[in-house]
Amino acid sequence: MMFCPSSSCGSLRRFTCSSSSTCASSSQSFSIQYGDGSTTKGTVERDVVCFVGANNRGCTSNQQGFACISSASGLQGSQNDGLLGMAWDSISVDSIAQPIDQIFQNTALCPQALFTFWMNPNTNVQSGGGEMTLCYIDSTRYTGSITYIPLSATDYWRINLGSVSLGGSSVSGQATAIVDTGTSLIAAAPAAASSIMSKIGAQSMGDGTYEVSCSRLSSLPILTFVINGVSFSLPASSYIIEYYNGNQYICMVGIMASGDNMWILGDVFIRKYYTVFDHTNRRVGFAPATSTPANTSGGGGSAPAPAPAPAPQPAPAPSNCVDNVNCATWVANGFCTNSFYVGKYQTYCPHRCGYC
Repeated sequence: MMFCPSSSCGSLRRFTCSSSSTCASSSQSFSIQYGDGSTTKGTVERDVVCFVGANNRGCTSNQQGFACISSASGLQGSQNDGLLGMAWDSISVDSIAQPIDQIFQNTALCPQALFTFWMNPNTNVQSGGGEMTLCYIDSTRYTGSITYIPLSATDYWRINLGSVSLGGSSVSGQATAIVDTGTSLIAAAPAAASSIMSKIGAQSMGDGTYEVSCSRLSSLPILTFVINGVSFSLPASSYIIEYYNGNQYICMVGIMASGDNMWILGDVFIRKYYTVFDHTNRRVGFAPATSTPANTSGGGGSAPAPAPAPAPQPAPAPSNCVDNVNCATWVANGFCTNSFYVGKYQTYCPHRCGYC
């Protein structure tokens, strides 16, 4: 877990240890270098960390360690006040245990050592976009039954893929994948990503992402993942991200090449499937996610739903930005605030967000 107390984090809300009666500073230092060479440095502080829900709260002891940044590169443009890692302690920097470890140990408060994510599949709604539950499964957020897949390793939430196909045509055989809420898109192994873009006729946007003509959306094939013998399908409406850039609608492919031969099942996948991260049984679970409908008006049930309004536009990027439209679009769609870009595979975000 990481927070920022220094001026290097711009307008983000800052954590100040001296303002907390239970916080203790330490001389323990940390340093993280990401895949693009950017770094964060600082010290480890210790304090109480609480998870507050609608009806209860769970807190750690005052010995919970977390990182406080004193200097950073590559965080410009971030809209997050901090980062909360929820993978396994085996990859934690300096072996600092996660806050959820202590929560899971309190079985009276937390009868199930798991957490879940629901991300609204209906991207036309402007609020109520997601939910994380800790220690229980919210049965209102999915339909049918949950299919569980055993982990292949306990570093990331890592599983094995049996195969991936597009419209019945194979694009990948057996492969490794991680399930990651911090990744906005699906990251495919490079050869598979190239095959997918070729099959759907996608054009490069020049920044690692691809687009297709929105007029072709209804004719694009279904993307299917076979995991532990079960098929999980994504229609084009799930893997194509439609947004308004101020002049026209753009249909961006929600898939990009990963930095190696590993797949990442990010938010594009998780929006379609309610996801359970089960610590006790070392497995992940998927079930079809329920959708919160967009607000509609009018009294006739047979009346057609109104066309979605253009998405709210961000403030114009500064005039010295290399690419004003793309920079504003990346910020508006949250691509500068997730671990795929800001974390270990950061490649495009400094150009699109940090320097604009």
